[in-house]
Amino acid sequence: MGLRMRWLVVAVLVFAAVYASLFVYVHVGRAVLRYVGPGYVVTYVRYPELPWPLNVITFNPLNTYPMINIVIRGAPEPYPGVNARFFVYATGPSVGGFVSVGHYLSNSMSFMISVGNYTAYAMELDNYLRMTPDMAGPSIVLFISTITNSSNGPTVVTGFVTVPIIPELARGSVVMVSINYTRVARVALTVNATGDSTISFQDPSTQPPSTISAGCVVISSGPYKNEEECWYWQLNTVLLTQSNTPFPVAAQIIKSTETNYITQSNINIAITLQKSTYTEAGFALTLAIPTSTGINVETPGVGYMLQLPSGYTSYTLLAYGCVFANPSLTTSASECTYANKNVTVIAPSITGAGAYGVAVVGYLEIANYTEYECIGPLGDPCIGTVEAVQWAVMTWFAAYNNTSVNEFEAEPLNPTVMMNYIQTLLNNEAFNTVTFPSGTTLIYVGDIDTQVSATPLFALAGDMGSILEAMGVSLPPELQQFLNYLIVGISFSTQTISNIQNTIFIQMSYPSGINVCTSPIAYEFNYQVYVSNLSSYYPAPTAYVDFNAGPCS
Repeated sequence: MGLRMRWLVVAVLVFAAVYASLFVYVHVGRAVLRYVGPGYVVTYVRYPELPWPLNVITFNPLNTYPMINIVIRGAPEPYPGVNARFFVYATGPSVGGFVSVGHYLSNSMSFMISVGNYTAYAMELDNYLRMTPDMAGPSIVLFISTITNSSNGPTVVTGFVTVPIIPELARGSVVMVSINYTRVARVALTVNATGDSTISFQDPSTQPPSTISAGCVVISSGPYKNEEECWYWQLNTVLLTQSNTPFPVAAQIIKSTETNYITQSNINIAITLQKSTYTEAGFALTLAIPTSTGINVETPGVGYMLQLPSGYTSYTLLAYGCVFANPSLTTSASECTYANKNVTVIAPSITGAGAYGVAVVGYLEIANYTEYECIGPLGDPCIGTVEAVQWAVMTWFAAYNNTSVNEFEAEPLNPTVMMNYIQTLLNNEAFNTVTFPSGTTLIYVGDIDTQVSATPLFALAGDMGSILEAMGVSLPPELQQFLNYLIVGISFSTQTISNIQNTIFIQMSYPSGINVCTSPIAYEFNYQVYVSNLSSYYPAPTAYVDFNAGPCS
């Protein structure tokens, strides 16, 4: 072998080694976000980028955001003759209400959807909430339907999945959603293929959509033989958008008979994420779904996510304290302060009966989604009969960021509004009563510690229907039957051993020289929220305290 040939072989081997190294380099990604939802996992994978022309010859990974890669396992067998295995309707929150993101059909258990038309809405919502798009963002909601067979004929089964869109993290990442269909929150509807559904609900719409893209089957017998029967979900109505909505998280109830025996009430709240590989906090998205036996409240996943920033050992979501002082018994000021910054506001003084407490402040959206059935000629099913067969109400909430401290926006609530809120919950029998030992003047409301692959937990929860009523907000009639089911919660999720702290304490003090006794109780939510991947109902743990202060007998 000549010298020139040997050098050529060496050059080829060097080139091959360099090329192989570059190829491996650009195809070994790192996860920059991983969210484990009820029955599904969302992962952002970021791959190294090379300059042109190296990015061409090394085949950079394809299908980066705004394409979302979806893999579904555990779906039921499809009904014979369906026009598609899966029908996906995507929707997401925006400033001003939910928006439609797109309709998709797939015959494969692995497919992609494009959500590029939603990115601008996500950025706008982050800006409106004063959040940074590299660590926070809203989720799109996927209604994933499949048509299967049952003893009564075709049945449409819809699973609900939320996919966090943190714009700056998503950009340039491969977004993968792995779904175990048997474990996600889902609802099924069996139809007898005659145009009359087995479950009937009042149609809340005034005009069904004129065009659709849907999963359909051909009717093989009966009066509609050889016509198509289709089902599809659609955003029907944005029922409410509400800015500056208080989300009550802690309060002390003071009756008129107690005002002479309470010098002041102190409420302190601390919610902190500790260092972890993946740690997220978020405001849970809830669905209220009518069934033949009542209304189920489902948590299909996080509606707005905040990720522990890269490089941080801990991150404080809220460190906030209030002093509610009785001006007839003390010269102390009534004020609320962020513990980490000298940012103070005036708080109500104890001058009469009420619930003196703290609220996180945010933006609320409530929307109605309707499932339609249509029967008509082949190829254009909606020329025929269109009927609303069931519907769901979605509640979405996210807190504003206080840019002075980079924590949740919080404020003291009007004591009358707060008391009206608690009284509504008492009237609805929404509380369990917890009794504390006599003489107690300090009560811890909650501590949370999550471990490996923990289910998202409600750290705090509130009933938005009741707070809207207490605020005197005019509510549309369609919401009336759902008022007790508009649950908002702060949830936590972690995939490695970490420590998530949520501590609230409420303390009262009484005047010296007066013999004061207490018989404290706490009102704790007895609402049961369904957590799909644990296949059971779990309580929302927020509590409100009444020390029952008075003279000793």
